[in-house]
Amino acid sequence: MHIFRSIIVFITFQVVFIVVDIIGWEPNRNRLYELVIGFPPIRFFEETFAPYKMLEFNIMTAGFLIALLASIISQLWSRSSKETHNK
Repeated sequence: MHIFRSIIVFITFQVVFIVVDIIGWEPNRNRLYELVIGFPPIRFFEETFAPYKMLEFNIMTAGFLIALLASIISQLWSRSSKETHNK
């Protein structure tokens, strides 16, 4: 059930990102870029992994995906170990 909720939250954020990306709204980037400039793989999020025009959305999407995959793997691992101990 937790995996399902995580996927729903991820999809909801993706819909919001798509809508904002389409209408072209952009935040005040001066302060935001000061925080992101030190982020090492910035080029990766601008060129390779770039589902959105906005750099911030690309970084957040990657973070959500990593967290979601970690959660799914963790839950599958714990379910697997519970089944092994019950036998």
